[in-house]
Amino acid sequence: MNSAGFNSIHTSIRSISFILSVCLLSVLLFVTGCVSSRAREMGPSSDTTINTPLNFPLSHSEEVTIEVVRVNHAEWDTKAMTRAVKRFKRHIPGRIKLNTKINIDLPMNMMGEVTTKALNDAMNDIATQSEHVGPATILLLIVPEVSDVDELGLYKPITVTLSDKSKTATNSIIIMTSNIEYYGKNIRYMTNTETWEYTIYRELCRSLGLPHRSNHIYAKGQCTRLNCILHPTFDPLLTGYGKRALRPAKELCDDCLAEAYFHTRSQPTPLLNPKRKITSIEWYDRLVEANPNHPEALVMRYNALVKDKQYLRAMEDIKNAYLNSFDDPIITNIYAQYLAECPEKSLQNPSRALALALSLNQMTNYKDVDFLMTLAGTYEALGDTKRALEYYEKIKALQKEVHVKKRREPAFYHPYGN
Repeated sequence: MNSAGFNSIHTSIRSISFILSVCLLSVLLFVTGCVSSRAREMGPSSDTTINTPLNFPLSHSEEVTIEVVRVNHAEWDTKAMTRAVKRFKRHIPGRIKLNTKINIDLPMNMMGEVTTKALNDAMNDIATQSEHVGPATILLLIVPEVSDVDELGLYKPITVTLSDKSKTATNSIIIMTSNIEYYGKNIRYMTNTETWEYTIYRELCRSLGLPHRSNHIYAKGQCTRLNCILHPTFDPLLTGYGKRALRPAKELCDDCLAEAYFHTRSQPTPLLNPKRKITSIEWYDRLVEANPNHPEALVMRYNALVKDKQYLRAMEDIKNAYLNSFDDPIITNIYAQYLAECPEKSLQNPSRALALALSLNQMTNYKDVDFLMTLAGTYEALGDTKRALEYYEKIKALQKEVHVKKRREPAFYHPYGN
C-alpha cells in the first residue's frame, strides 16, 4: 500500500477517535448534570452522618443581624460588602439587617497590631450594647491588623455575657484589611473589590456550618472541591500566601449548595424569634435536635452543661457521645475523665473509668500524656495514690522528651470507611 493510502487510513482513524471522544464527553456531562440536579432537589441523603452541625439559628431565623464594626478607622470596601451580603441572602430564609454605624478604637501592641484579647473583650462589650445579639447575629469586625492571624478572614462562634449576667452564643467574623491589601494583590485574575467580596462571602458561608456532609470530602472543615469558594485556596506554607495557578472559586460547589438549600428549606421546625435572648445551652439543644446522636454536637453541649453545673445531663451527653463515636479515643478520654472526677459524687464510676483509661494507654503504649493524666487521676480517685504518683512521674519524664504525637482524626467523621 502506498503512502497516500496510509495517510487516508490514519486520517479516518483520527476522525473516528475524535467523534467517540466527543460522544463520551457529552455522556459524562449529561450524567454529571443529572446528579447535580438531583442533589439540588433532594439535598443530603438520609444515611449520611454529619461532620459539622449546621448553624441552626442562622439558617432558621426570621431575621439575621450583621453588625459591621470598624476597628481603629479601618478602611473597607462598601461595594464588596453589599455584593457579598446579597449573595449570602440566597442561602437563608430570613431577612438580613445590616448595621454599619459602629466604630471603636482599640489599643495596639508595639508591632502596631490589635491583640486577640483586646478584640475578644471588645466583641463582648459590643454584644452587651446590641439589642439584637444572639445566635442569629454576626459580629463582622473590620480590623487593620491582628496579632497571630494570617488569614484574610476568620469565622468562629463565641459565647458572650450580657448586661443581665446571662450568657448567649453568637457569631464573629474578623476581616484583616492589611492582609487583603497585601496578599490580595497576589491573587491572580481578581481585583481588590473582588478579593474583599470573596473574603466576606466565604466567611459568611462558613458561619452557616458549610461544608456539612460526611460523604463530602474536606480538610480541616473546608471543602476540597476546587470549584468551591470554601476550598482552602490559600496555602502560606507551600505556595506563598494568596498565590495559586487557578482562579479562586467565587461560588459554593453543587454539594455545598445542596446542603444549604436542603437545611434551610426542609427542616420541619418553626422559625426562631431573634428578639428573645437564647442561652448557650438552648443553642446547643437546637444543634443536638437538628443532629441527633452526633458526637461533636453532644460534646459541645456537654461542655456547656458542665459549666452550668448540670452534671446529670452532662453525664448523659458524654455517655451518648462515647456510644456514638465509634470508639474515638479523644471522646473516650473525656468520658473516662468525667466518670473519675465528676463534681457530683453520685455520678462517679472510677472502676469503669479505669477500664477505659487502661485501654487507651495500652493502645498508645503508655506514651500519650493526655491519656496518662486520665489514668493517674483515675487511680487518685480510687485512692491508690502510690500508683497515681507513679504515672504522674512518667508524665513528667515524657514531657521532657521531644515527642511528636500523631494527630488522631475523629473516627466518627467517616463511620462507613469513606
